Amino acid sequence: MLKLTSTTGFLSIICLCITTIFHAETTAVTNYEIISELVIKDNANGTIYKFNSVELRDYFINNNSKYQTRSAGVADVRRTFVRSIRKTLSSGAISNTAYGGVAGATVTSPLTFNFTDPQTGIGISVNLGTSHNVPPHTYGHIVAKVQYNLNEYNLSVRYIGTNTYVPAGKAYDISNVFGWTELRTWK
Repeated sequence: MLKLTSTTGFLSIICLCITTIFHAETTAVTNYEIISELVIKDNANGTIYKFNSVELRDYFINNNSKYQTRSAGVADVRRTFVRSIRKTLSSGAISNTAYGGVAGATVTSPLTFNFTDPQTGIGISVNLGTSHNVPPHTYGHIVAKVQYNLNEYNLSVRYIGTNTYVPAGKAYDISNVFGWTELRTWK
């Protein structure tokens, strides 16, 4: 499951700042947020679900509602692990550029930095807060890096009154997150 290191309040601030990008809506009686037509996010654990059709997405949401209806909807949802891919992302400069002068200088990174997985859009927050020494007579700034596992699952659903599962799409989450900083220098 995706484990974010930021608090819910911090995520709320980010969502308020970039509402024009995501246009997400939270469904009435669930923890699910509709990100796009075929993608939803479970706000309880951060898992991203990608469905093959809007009908399957709606059945999934209705099945996980606090108020169950008596319709021919989804009786059960199953996730089957497919693969885990180790990925690395790098940022641009996350600190001011400093000149080392005659004796050298120190640059400090922010306490946290956020990345977004380009394939799924899942956000990753890493704790950094480090300082680096810029050698004399050189310029330098800090960049952030993160490594993580992107886990992929096949989603299958079983409709009420049937015993067979049918493919419904994909689900993704992130695990084993490790972040660090590097000093980039030039003369």
